[in-house]
Amino acid sequence: MDNISTVIARTVTNKAAIDIADGLVAADEQHYAMLHNAGGKQGSGDYSSVFRLTITDYSAGTGDKAIVAKANVSPDLPYELLEVAKASLGEQVVSPNSLLAKAVKNLNAAAYGVAALLSAARNFLGGKLKNTAEKEVLTEVGKTVRAGIDAAAAEKPELIALPRGLKYEYRSNPAQPGQSKVNVYKKGADGFAPVTVLEIKRQPFRDDKGTPSSYPWYLSITNGEAPVKEGANGTNSFDGSKMRNKKVAHINLSDRDMFRMMLRTVRFTEVWENATCIPVVLAAKARREAQREEVQG
Repeated sequence: MDNISTVIARTVTNKAAIDIADGLVAADEQHYAMLHNAGGKQGSGDYSSVFRLTITDYSAGTGDKAIVAKANVSPDLPYELLEVAKASLGEQVVSPNSLLAKAVKNLNAAAYGVAALLSAARNFLGGKLKNTAEKEVLTEVGKTVRAGIDAAAAEKPELIALPRGLKYEYRSNPAQPGQSKVNVYKKGADGFAPVTVLEIKRQPFRDDKGTPSSYPWYLSITNGEAPVKEGANGTNSFDGSKMRNKKVAHINLSDRDMFRMMLRTVRFTEVWENATCIPVVLAAKARREAQREEVQG
């Protein structure tokens, strides 16, 4: 009998592949209003409700040379990423009659004028015309500048297409980019524990010239082991400079691929919550009502 796949969405490029898979766990009746299990001491069990990301990096080759790295993310994250992806599809077209288009037109005219001014100054003040009267020089410069501005103003304005999209960086903690997790339950006697670092970024342009990027999304997962420090308040940190058994896999995605993957994940979440959480909610509410009647009894 074939195993049932939990993969919700997948994208394959010429250098890597990424899967997002179901790892959702419903809360128990005692915590029904949370819908998703928090895991650990805050939930009904050891398993948190998550989505599982897997990146297979083929940059160094396939088979044994491929690098596979995995990370878990909150069920809320696909909603956030979907909003960024939706805002990044297509181009923003500006009418030539808009204030922005007129401002651009005026800026172009000024640029033509400045360029003409510099050219005229270079030509007329370069040494050949040392004995030429200043009035004649300024007159010729003025004519050149005026001609440049008139030429720019006479050009027919066209629709201005601006690439859409946000510059985005995922932060699970506002104080630092990305997401870092430590599995303290598997901490060894030497103080090392499994750690995972996840980066998700969107860079609209691929160079300083403002060239729109065809694959603006960058996702990277780092798996390894590092010395861990457990805080008194339950927070954990690790020393990344001493990480061992380190594996790093990354992939670049287009806006269309990111939109497709996140849309399917969000729709799956909604179907899963309706199918799995509604019975828990109904049962919990029935228990609450029974408890209320018992107290009033």
